[in-house]
Amino acid sequence: MRLCSSYLFPFQSYTKAVGKDPSQLVGWQGLASFYEKHSSKMGDEGRRERAEDLMRAYERMAELQAPANEDKSFETTNKLWKLALDGGNLDRAVSVLVGQLRRAEQSTQGTEEARRRRRREARANLVAVLGKQEQLSDEQSQLLVDVSKFCLTKQKDCNCHG
Repeated sequence: MRLCSSYLFPFQSYTKAVGKDPSQLVGWQGLASFYEKHSSKMGDEGRRERAEDLMRAYERMAELQAPANEDKSFETTNKLWKLALDGGNLDRAVSVLVGQLRRAEQSTQGTEEARRRRRREARANLVAVLGKQEQLSDEQSQLLVDVSKFCLTKQKDCNCHG
C-alpha cells in the first residue's frame, strides 16, 4: 500500500498492535478508522483492497465487542453488511445479517427492550436486503420467506412491514 509518511506511522502502529495481540480492540478500531478516512484518497483498486481490509477489521471488532457490548457489536455488523452489499457481495452481506440475527436471538445482554430492538432491526434488514434483489439463490429465497412469515405471525417482534 502506498501511503504518504504522515499516514504511515498511525497505520504501522495499528498494524503492529493487532499483529502482536489480535484481541487488541483499540488496534482494530484504529485500523477501521484509518481505512474509513483514507480509502477515498485511493484509486478504484486501492478502494477495493481497503474495503476488504475494512471488512476484516469490522469482523474482528464485532467479535471482540460482543461479549461486553452487544449494541456496539450490532452497530459494527451493520457497517459490515452494508459495506459488503455496497461492494456487490450479497452472499457476504446476507451471511453477516444471518449471524447478526442469530446473535440477537441468543443475546441475554441489556434490557428486554434492547434485545427486542436488535432482533427487530436484524429481521428488518434481512427482509429489506433480500426483498430488493432481482434474483436470489434458493437458500436466500427460503430465508426471505422464513423471516417474512415470522414477521407476519409475530408482528411485535418485527418492524419488517412498516
